[in-house]
Amino acid sequence: RLENLRRLANEELYLRFSHFFESQLGPVAFQQQLTGLAESLLQAAIRVACEEMGLAESPIAVIGFGKLGAQGMMPKSDLDLVYLCDTMQSHALASKFASRLNTVINTPMREGRVYELDTRLRPSGQSGSVTISLTSYEQHQHERAFSWSHLAMVPARFVAGNTEVGIKFAEIKRSVLSRPRNIRQFKNDCAKNV
Repeated sequence: RLENLRRLANEELYLRFSHFFESQLGPVAFQQQLTGLAESLLQAAIRVACEEMGLAESPIAVIGFGKLGAQGMMPKSDLDLVYLCDTMQSHALASKFASRLNTVINTPMREGRVYELDTRLRPSGQSGSVTISLTSYEQHQHERAFSWSHLAMVPARFVAGNTEVGIKFAEIKRSVLSRPRNIRQFKNDCAKNV
């Protein structure tokens, strides 16, 4: 199944690249199709992980940042992802699921990888669990996150997995991005991180 997922990814990428090089797709449509493909492959990978773990649905919401979030995927783009779960009570299962999902997507096999993954945009960076609860994520964004972290949230959006958690993420994003700021300080922070 993992090889089949990789084969599907390669075949679909080949078709889109061919259409682009043959001028059947413009640059914006090409990026949109690459983004749609990434979302479809994430959903397929989630189904594989759910079936392997005997789960009816994903315990995590997959939040796309960067080019995936902005719907501007390019050839060789990796996936900038954050995995969110509802509560700390569900954290152990969610972490196990996220680990399995990473294996489904990122493990190199004969057909390559589905995608390279980057999960460093989570509050703990490269350390700690790849999954974070909504409460912890919200606290971090309101109490400890720097301006660059808030800037990274601008294109971020729910792309796959648990829809209810995805809706709650959108509410957190709205509250973080709409809060009052010192505009001069914010502009200085932005200039430092461009």
